[in-house]
Amino acid sequence: MAKKIAAGTTHLVIDIPIGKTAKIHRFSEGEEVAKKFESLAHHFGIKVICDINETLEPAGRGIGPILEARDVLYVLEQKTDRPLRLEAKSLRLAGKLLDLCYKEKGNPPAGGGEDEARKILESGTALTKFQEIVKNQGGVHKITSDSLELAKNKFDVRSSTSGKIKDINNHNLNIVAKILGSPNDKKAGIYLLKKLDHSVSKNEHIFTLYSEDKYRLKEAEATLRNLPIFKIE
Repeated sequence: MAKKIAAGTTHLVIDIPIGKTAKIHRFSEGEEVAKKFESLAHHFGIKVICDINETLEPAGRGIGPILEARDVLYVLEQKTDRPLRLEAKSLRLAGKLLDLCYKEKGNPPAGGGEDEARKILESGTALTKFQEIVKNQGGVHKITSDSLELAKNKFDVRSSTSGKIKDINNHNLNIVAKILGSPNDKKAGIYLLKKLDHSVSKNEHIFTLYSEDKYRLKEAEATLRNLPIFKIE
């Protein structure tokens, strides 16, 4: 919140995910956190909406700076294999923010904020603006998902059994990502090829580990034996 205040933010949507392996486990706890944000925002004159939502798995497939950025670009570029849950969540949150702004001005679009956000995304305007922001911050001009360089060391994790993914342990996911070097190693992380309720076959490739450090990669492989990410039944 401090950064938002320093930047002069006037309207804000805060995502508060709830889940048994998330940082906040219960909706009652999420509501308490939301109240604190709302109180602080009110004090600094910021219009805020806190979106408390149940989160059973990551919205995207990538865990780690570069891998998450690639997911974002997949959505902005409207790739056919983009993470649709990430797109849906982004549109919902963007829609809430637009609704908050339109409400103050008194001129909401016919379809509401989410519909307006979808038009901005599908027209390519969101991608163009994102690339403009990256350029103005000293980044690569016309950055694309294909231009992102991944870690040189990787390991493909395969399922030890056949079945359906019943649970994704977000806590273990974050621990393994940190062992790989994320977020300090921007290229390190995990890329999920399967998500909740997906069926998998024995020996099927289910996710990939990335790290610039081959020893960290080995440690992450070993850690998975005690801290599995998927529960397959």
